[in-house]
Amino acid sequence: MGLLGSGLSLYLPWPLEALSLQRLTYRLILLLALATAQRTQTLQAISLPNLRQIIHGYAIEIPKLIKTSRPGTFQPLLELPRFPNNPPLCVPTTLESYVAATAPLRGSEEQLFITYTNPYRAASKDTVSRWLRTTLVLCGIDRRFPAHSTRYAASSKALKKGVSLDKIRKAACWSKES
Repeated sequence: MGLLGSGLSLYLPWPLEALSLQRLTYRLILLLALATAQRTQTLQAISLPNLRQIIHGYAIEIPKLIKTSRPGTFQPLLELPRFPNNPPLCVPTTLESYVAATAPLRGSEEQLFITYTNPYRAASKDTVSRWLRTTLVLCGIDRRFPAHSTRYAASSKALKKGVSLDKIRKAACWSKES
């Protein structure tokens, strides 16, 4: 079975309010990884002050230095459009649900992803990566696919859907030589 196998749709239960914090966390990390084609380091760097609601969804700025940061390169701006006709796959809806569910737990923590067990604290890059790998396995994806495989799956699917290589490269923060 490929990385985007049928197990994915079986793992995205609805409604969101019925999910435990752990399942909601797993769902959000998977949807963000597939929607943005970003590294776990970038997903882990998302903070609440950098979430900006826009007309068609959310824009997320990543001002923190990441692997691809260097003079002359742009920092990622993740755009997450709403899917009103398909709420179970709508990343902004899942994001809003996660932020609401974690609000009473996070105290002054501004990082988006916090651990889902007490004591609640900012999730590390390794924790986010582990969550993503666990979610892939729960979706029926073979264990040989690491968390990083979501970048290739997302960009391959975008290419098959007709998105230009330049847009894919820019969204995934790949250099022109990639």
